[in-house]
Amino acid sequence: MKLIWFGGTMVRIHIGGVILVLDPAGIDGAELVSGADIVVSDCGAALLPVDTAVWRL
Repeated sequence: MKLIWFGGTMVRIHIGGVILVLDPAGIDGAELVSGADIVVSDCGAALLPVDTAVWRL
């Protein structure tokens, strides 16, 4: 796993062959999301809630 923090809530995560970008605002968006498999904007406000009691990998 590799975490790259760009400041604030901007993070790029490489894990298990997948690239996840969180909140890609504030810097060159094309560079940050280049090659990303999943991009979550607005700090994930549009994501559905997860019931942690039943969630599994």
